[in-house]
Amino acid sequence: MRIADRLRCVLTVAAMALPLAAAHAETRTVMGKDYDVIGVRIAKSSSARLANIHDPALRMTPRSVYLPAGTRLLVLRDVRRDRAGRKWALTVTGDGLLVYVRVDANEHYFPHRGLESSLRAGGPIAVVTSQVRAESARYGALTLTPSETYAFAFLDGDAIRLTVGRDKMGAAYAGDDTVDVDLADFAILHPEDIDPDSIPAPFEPYDTARQIEDIMARASDFSLDREDRKRIADAFAKRFVTRKTCDQVVDLSRSLDAAGELDLDALFSPVSARLGISGAYSSKTVFPKGVAFTVDRYVRGEDVVEIKHETIDEDCRSEAPRQRVLANDGNGASGRIRTGAVEAIGLATTVEGLPVYTCRAEFEALREMLTLDQTLDIPLATFVIARYATFKGARKPGVCRGA
Repeated sequence: MRIADRLRCVLTVAAMALPLAAAHAETRTVMGKDYDVIGVRIAKSSSARLANIHDPALRMTPRSVYLPAGTRLLVLRDVRRDRAGRKWALTVTGDGLLVYVRVDANEHYFPHRGLESSLRAGGPIAVVTSQVRAESARYGALTLTPSETYAFAFLDGDAIRLTVGRDKMGAAYAGDDTVDVDLADFAILHPEDIDPDSIPAPFEPYDTARQIEDIMARASDFSLDREDRKRIADAFAKRFVTRKTCDQVVDLSRSLDAAGELDLDALFSPVSARLGISGAYSSKTVFPKGVAFTVDRYVRGEDVVEIKHETIDEDCRSEAPRQRVLANDGNGASGRIRTGAVEAIGLATTVEGLPVYTCRAEFEALREMLTLDQTLDIPLATFVIARYATFKGARKPGVCRGA
């Protein structure tokens, strides 16, 4: 075969292979746009940069968030450079955040090939998430550091038995030993956890237009003419109050007069469980003077959550108004951040009275306040912290700077 013919044959085969490769490429849809998937990575105890999910371009913000060791990261092929020329990729975390992580260095996650090999060869592994003191019969007192990984076995109750080997002991290694520790201080990773499909969708904005569309779809069983449907849509647009100033009084019973004789509360009931907000937004609701607020709603998969940020100031002129963040999901779980409660657990606050955390331990204290002391699940608690708390320890997340 002549060289020209051979080249044509190679190019034809390559052209046929391209659509096949594209058809099998992993993709993920985020905010209505498809992204190719680079792969799943596992976070070290580190930080990431928050994406602006209220901007369709998903721009990288200057705000940092803490990434606990063991957090799964679905890294997407949307790579951007910061002013220093470093490369960051859009990423969906296992807890539902949209962030950017460094992809030109292994600062934010473990080298993936070694971790994948360990998972596939030996089953699950345990990743240290908090500093742990342990006692080894062979080596004496040990400190287990966040981001270390261990083979382990489950014990009765909330405990695991780690194998301490050469990776931990280095030059002092004199044979394997085991230590028993609390499961709560570790993230457990299984081989299937590095499958991109195992990472759920992130939290995305659920704006008023989308809410009304959702409600109208669920009201389709009602016999409504076109004019009635328009009046209902207009009334719900008023009902979904998302902003209020301190001096303002909002009386929904007056705002909804345009609906006439229609029973809006009955129309609202089919979605009240999903939104989890019907009790606060009945047609009789009045929002008084002395409280300013913004309300943001988000959807993750089929679940809708609402986060209300209130500034409480009876005179509307105080130099130190109180802050409160209230989060609710459609399953009845709720949690709140209050200025006083944040200060009570030893954290600093911004001039607006919202939390500041400087290290892993302070992040854990804030998350425990929302999950153990209240009823939020870990993903929503993590999302609330990312949105309303300020992280000032991105360079050294293991070192607390104090209030």
